[in-house]
Amino acid sequence: MTPGAPPVCDLAAAASWLAASAPLDVAPLDRVLERQRDDGSWGAADDWRRRVLPTLWTVNVLAELGAASGPAWDAAARFLAARGTTDGGVFSRDGRRDGVLACYVGIAATTYLLGGRPDLAAPQVAWILRHQDVREHGVSRRGDVEPYHPALSHRYGGCFASTSCLVGVVKAGRALELWRRTGQTGTAALTGTDARDVDELLGVIRDALLARSLMRTGDGRVLPLGVPPARADEWLVPTFPVDWRTDLVEVLGLAARTGPYDERLQPAVDLLTALQRPDGGWPLLRSFWPTGFPALEPRSSRRSSRLATDRVVAALIACPAGTA
Repeated sequence: MTPGAPPVCDLAAAASWLAASAPLDVAPLDRVLERQRDDGSWGAADDWRRRVLPTLWTVNVLAELGAASGPAWDAAARFLAARGTTDGGVFSRDGRRDGVLACYVGIAATTYLLGGRPDLAAPQVAWILRHQDVREHGVSRRGDVEPYHPALSHRYGGCFASTSCLVGVVKAGRALELWRRTGQTGTAALTGTDARDVDELLGVIRDALLARSLMRTGDGRVLPLGVPPARADEWLVPTFPVDWRTDLVEVLGLAARTGPYDERLQPAVDLLTALQRPDGGWPLLRSFWPTGFPALEPRSSRRSSRLATDRVVAALIACPAGTA
């Protein structure tokens, strides 16, 4: 390697490590299912409103693990569809319009798609296409976007403030990309929507991310995406699960799957490559397991993680021109 040159990602070594490593032990998932309530929800609170988010986080992790099947997951989806939505079927933390947040809508759409429920994902995708803004310092990259609720300009940091919350933008983008990749675009599942609607917004989101090299502020500092400014770089490391937060793996994967290789992806590729361990895998350095959900792998900087390695490899394979 040339002195001072960026590290070269070894995807072959990663594939070898994954092939040789033990399968993920999913036996603890039985303990998760045992805690499910009769109405399909998870959570200790008696008030169903306080069980909506714990249920979303739980079914989302199950879906990300490929365990979104069977009566337990179906019952949870029914609970969310009956309780955790507005009258228009859009995910809401309390069933009200002012309980709709952009990141939650994107996560719900992704969760339903991974669970094979495009019917429940469709209202989320329709909401994203109609209301998701990508605004920077008061200027929208989309032009004229229909406002949804005035609370979205200030609650929880402001999904649609003068500068749109980029976590919400990323979650919306991931939902749209998965909607397109799973073949839902142009079907009866979302009346009046075709590939151009989805692709147009995905292009806007991708351009906004690339303008920041995925992780930078305008003056070149690390963007504190879902983390305190004093700890801005915390979100850059491999994470699982991510809940409402995001990590660089998710952002890179979204940008790489929605367009050709761009040199502005390379700083993210280099950063993740530098974290590759000598055995070929990547460590799990951050996690946000739902309450009562056993950690299937521990966080550790000294050992490779199947969960982290699977995610990083999938993101890097999507931008092969930036890897070796």
